[in-house]
Amino acid sequence: MNSRLPLTAVLFFIFLVSSCGYRFVQPFPHSNCALEEVKNATPEPGIDRVLEKALREGGTFSPASSGRLFVVVTRFVEAVATVDSDGIPIRQKLSMEVSWRIQGEDPSRAVSGKETASGTYPFSREAVQLDWNRAGAIRLLAEEAAGRILDQVEASAP
Repeated sequence: MNSRLPLTAVLFFIFLVSSCGYRFVQPFPHSNCALEEVKNATPEPGIDRVLEKALREGGTFSPASSGRLFVVVTRFVEAVATVDSDGIPIRQKLSMEVSWRIQGEDPSRAVSGKETASGTYPFSREAVQLDWNRAGAIRLLAEEAAGRILDQVEASAP
């Protein structure tokens, strides 16, 4: 009876794994290209570094691939989203537009796109708190844009 216990456990595990639809997947989106560069064409300093970090944390890239991913932050807008009855800002709105292009050995087969991400953050009269809120909102915006780029790159890599 003791010799059947390991066999029963293995068979039960195989049954459990096959019946519930479980499958082993890659934890991050994988692209068949290398992240070549992320540029900033806006007056917002450092947004390219935040976006590049979000891209590298959100997906895996193949540096040896012939496909090269180029990303440019083309637009960054900050505006008041809501105000209180005294005209004091309550929430600020951020919007970021990002253009991307995958180019391989054959330039005629290049794939490109444009993604837009937006979000809001609470306004504060305290400079430190305002900077903290804004920096967090920019990180979330970059993560959203990176996720959209990675989805498109994964779907359309040459």
